[in-house]
Amino acid sequence: MTNAIRSAEHGRVLRLNYSGRIIDHLGLQMYQSPVAAVAELVANAWDADADNVKITLPAGLTKAAELTVKDDGNGMSFTECQARFLNVGYGRRGRKSTELSKRKKRRILGRKGIGKFAGFGIAKLVRIETISRENGERTVFEMDILKLRSDEYVNREGTEIDLITYDGPDELRQREHGTTVRLKQLTLSQRREPKTFARSMARRFLLHQTAADFNILVNDEPLPDADELLPVQFSFPVEYRTEERPSGLELSGEWGIEVVRGKHVKWRVRFYHDPIGEEELRGISVFAGGKMVQTPFFFNLSGGLPGQHGQQYISGQIQVDALDEQKADLVAPERQRVDWDHPLASQIERWGQDRLRQLLRLWRSRRGEKREQQLQARLTGFSARLGRLGSREERTVTRAIRRVAQIDTLSQTQFEDLGEAMLTAWEQGRLHDLIDDIAQAEELSADQLVGLLAEAQVLTALNTAEAVRTKLLTVGGLKRRIDHQELENAVRDYISEHPWLVSPKWETFAIESGVKAVIDNALSESGIAVDNDFKGRVDLTLSSGEHLLVLEFMRPGLKLDWDHVNRFDRYVRLIRTNLRSNTGGTFRRVTGYIVADQLQGKADLADRIVAMENDDMFALDWPTLFSNAISQWQDFLVILAGRDPQDERLKGLIAD
Repeated sequence: MTNAIRSAEHGRVLRLNYSGRIIDHLGLQMYQSPVAAVAELVANAWDADADNVKITLPAGLTKAAELTVKDDGNGMSFTECQARFLNVGYGRRGRKSTELSKRKKRRILGRKGIGKFAGFGIAKLVRIETISRENGERTVFEMDILKLRSDEYVNREGTEIDLITYDGPDELRQREHGTTVRLKQLTLSQRREPKTFARSMARRFLLHQTAADFNILVNDEPLPDADELLPVQFSFPVEYRTEERPSGLELSGEWGIEVVRGKHVKWRVRFYHDPIGEEELRGISVFAGGKMVQTPFFFNLSGGLPGQHGQQYISGQIQVDALDEQKADLVAPERQRVDWDHPLASQIERWGQDRLRQLLRLWRSRRGEKREQQLQARLTGFSARLGRLGSREERTVTRAIRRVAQIDTLSQTQFEDLGEAMLTAWEQGRLHDLIDDIAQAEELSADQLVGLLAEAQVLTALNTAEAVRTKLLTVGGLKRRIDHQELENAVRDYISEHPWLVSPKWETFAIESGVKAVIDNALSESGIAVDNDFKGRVDLTLSSGEHLLVLEFMRPGLKLDWDHVNRFDRYVRLIRTNLRSNTGGTFRRVTGYIVADQLQGKADLADRIVAMENDDMFALDWPTLFSNAISQWQDFLVILAGRDPQDERLKGLIAD
């Protein structure tokens, strides 16, 4: 653990000593994310010839929380625990760059002999439970960061590790071979969701995709394909056209294989329909031996790239095993970056830069072609409206929409929304100067785009506000009819067709006729069907998804009493019982409303009505119902006006 340098002239000795704080650098500072830490333990399982690795994440971050990684690999004997695992810097490969595992002859991933400390990046205590495949020995020991870490120099004798259990050789126990690592006293600031963790872990390895005999599970679920982020728009190299294919490229399924400086490079790059939201997912990941050695990057390219905006849409992988087979160690200890100054690595980097430039140019060209096809289809849908504009106006609006289609930064949804907004604005006599300027421009400037986006937002708000005002007028008209106790058939039908008149939150609900038999049976059993007080009411059954809405509007002038409430309560419960017993049915929730002209002032009935709310049943009078509806639509207008507080048109929304 120490090295001495002696000077023959002076007879003096200089010693190189290692502080116990080296543990901080090997564990705490290099593996501070749970994914990075666990990835090292998974790599150890691969090297140990495991078929399966099971990662179990804690349900919460309590004091007793644990994160475990269990494999069914070779395990370790007591001697191997000491000579290999507890030997800092022991590398499985030694000086060989292509050493293979014992049984499965896998390429060994471990090289530096420090991955054993990865757990200390997220935990204070690491417990190892291992059973040897060779002799059935079972060894359990713990490493405590507080005991290992010190400002003292590490001596030749090493530091004693807490041995929890040792069971001697046992042939029967050999069948239970494998290693379990338990990370305790976790130092995580927040819990990672299993799906997010699994996706991040999948990005670290290609082993689970390319090796049929190696399975990685997170909370008993297999890792996903890390590249399945969003709908793919273009995939290379499979979508190369004949004249675009690089010389010497061979295809292997979705992957391409090229030779760079005598070494095989296997690669796949995908462009997605929309920008990739998570920045760490954008770019090209580099793998060696099935494990990531370079986090996603753009081959150190910067500025002035063709189709530069395409970097927001791109995700891919390249496999270059040779990067991890050199005598010089090109991979950083945490296996997230490569020494690109090395002669071989620099050749790979230059290849990647050339390939990336080409792919970004093709993306821009392909995206333009797709936009043109989509534009033609979209304009076909607008043809009737465009035709009504007259030939000159039609050409102007069409050219303007085409200019917008050329903007790389717009998603398809944004493009469609802007095209619709521009056509609508022109039809309404708005934005003619702006749209004409866009049509005449060779390219759409950033200022023009910002102006168009801002105006489109205001226009959307204005158009929506006009629709809301129409709804408010209709609600007011219905209120006047109710005030005059006019509940004739025409009014009933109108409520049925427009349930949003009663409440904006019922905008998505529609008439539900598929449960008529259930409703009729419940009406009969509850007594509502034969009760004279309920005659002349409006009854509605609406649905949206798994939600069924049952409404009973008492005839105007009728006061709500105990009998009405009890019958209504039984009516709703009968519907729920029937639907619940039909497990193959659509509905999982039933909400009931009963509306009367007024509610009696008795305290006990009021208490009952309040209690009903907890059971998703509500009672209210007509004035309250309409007051709530009008208030909600007016609140919506206030929100719309807030889209641009300085716009005079939007200010007028509230004033009107």
